[in-house]
Amino acid sequence: MSNSKIKIIPLGGVQEIGINCTAIEYNDEITVIDVGLGFPLSDQYGVDYVIPNIDYLKRNKDKIQGIIITHAHLDHIGALPYVIEDLGFPEIFASRFSIEVIRQKLEEHELMEKVNIRVVTKESKLASGSFEISFFGVTHSIPESMGVIIKTPAGTIVHTGDFKFDNSPMNEPVSEYDRIAKTGSEGVLALLSDSTNSFKSGHSSSERVIYETLKGIVENAEGRVIVATFSSLLTRLYQLITIAQETGRKVAVAGRSMENIIAVARKLNYIDVPDNLFVQDRNIKSLPDDKVLILATGAQGEHFAALARMARGDHKELDIKKGDTVILSASIIPGNDMLVQGLIDDLSEKGATVFHKAEIMDLHSSGHGYQEDQKLMINLVKPKFFIPVHGYPSFLHKHAQTAISVGVDPKHTIVAKRGDVIELDNDNWQIKKHVKANPVLVSGSGVGDIGEVVLSDREQLANYGVVVISASVDVAARRATDVQIISRGFVFVKTHQDLIDRIAETARKSIESDVKDHSSEREIRDRISRSVRKLLYDETEREPMILTVLNLFNRGSRKNSSKEKKSAQAS
Repeated sequence: MSNSKIKIIPLGGVQEIGINCTAIEYNDEITVIDVGLGFPLSDQYGVDYVIPNIDYLKRNKDKIQGIIITHAHLDHIGALPYVIEDLGFPEIFASRFSIEVIRQKLEEHELMEKVNIRVVTKESKLASGSFEISFFGVTHSIPESMGVIIKTPAGTIVHTGDFKFDNSPMNEPVSEYDRIAKTGSEGVLALLSDSTNSFKSGHSSSERVIYETLKGIVENAEGRVIVATFSSLLTRLYQLITIAQETGRKVAVAGRSMENIIAVARKLNYIDVPDNLFVQDRNIKSLPDDKVLILATGAQGEHFAALARMARGDHKELDIKKGDTVILSASIIPGNDMLVQGLIDDLSEKGATVFHKAEIMDLHSSGHGYQEDQKLMINLVKPKFFIPVHGYPSFLHKHAQTAISVGVDPKHTIVAKRGDVIELDNDNWQIKKHVKANPVLVSGSGVGDIGEVVLSDREQLANYGVVVISASVDVAARRATDVQIISRGFVFVKTHQDLIDRIAETARKSIESDVKDHSSEREIRDRISRSVRKLLYDETEREPMILTVLNLFNRGSRKNSSKEKKSAQAS
């Protein structure tokens, strides 16, 4: 055992669901596990994605031996197109299935030709500097999911990736109990383990149970069946396509992301069905309703996803009609409750029968283990130190309590924050420093150019709207002319003309007062904003954004007039 310490640096995934990214560092070598994205909070207006902050990795990119990908979900691979170039294009190690999904993402950003990707399997062994890396297969909800074993002179680190223990899975093998146990018997310094379902007792449901429930609903449906689920939940898509084939229904796919993942699965024979089982959505109307099954994105009530557009009547080819059976085969992500309820209401008003109690009715099984799965993983690995990952802080603390309940020393459980540099040796652990790790926001084509000031402005605009004040100012005459008020998202001008007139009068008085005081243009604008802001808050208790546009003219006449006045006074 070396005297050197190993460093574990979570750059994401320990204060949120998503943005999974962990750096394992020994001496001058770094191995990165996953580079995922997350989705914005409700108050991060206009933000598309959230990705890990890689400043530390950029400063140390010459040390990076490679990026290990545990599986193909976006919260583990989605940030690659945004960071791979800044990291100097290190080699990516991923399963065949993961590589195909990564390829789609990189091609969209025209980066595929620059990237070096190597296929690995659960039998692969890699040697790079001080690292010896191997893998073990886990059941999740997408093919070829793997955990990672990293052996270093300082000890062995095990990262589970996302996992569950399902002894009757569909379209993927059972987790490799034997290999996990063998690794544990050889001694493990630290285990990093999936905490997603740390508050759920028992074992997660088997996919076989979900299959039987879904098949029963489809068999009994007299009209069309529309199923919404996560586009990356390939195990569920496989089940539904199999059920459609067994019940004599054609399959239509609504949602680009779902189309892409099914295309990869068919290319690699994870979904092996005839081409004529699928039908374009524009051709559905030519089929009897009881011969149609539609797979759709939008189980979380997302406004622009296929199911929500169908419910509103905004979809180009599909809509909801009386007699449809709609299944929401996904658990509700915390914070999406109202969106999902609104979707259910819209579907019901259109006459659809909606099945949506996903976990109560066995319509959905999580790909993440519950408490008993988590205990089993800990007992198989037998780590000296335990580091929960992949979850909100409360999830991590709960997982740490579970670890303690099966014998892990409480002093050896480490609940980390983003950017913590955890230093480990065989005897102790400590966090001596912290690296910058605040997540980076992606908005359109911009990466990292959205900060707190911009988000604050967007929040103000979203909540209160904007009032624009424009005026022409005759500096020499010391008066404002052509004062105009524009309101957007604040009040409707035609029904609040009195308030609009008072805004204009307040602005006019402020302008003329400031001109007399020889104020600068900036001072005039600031004073207008303050006086109008006070008026509006007093009248409405709202705080819209106030923008002032001034056209100052006759400045020279004012200066000449002032000089003449001073000259006369001097004489």
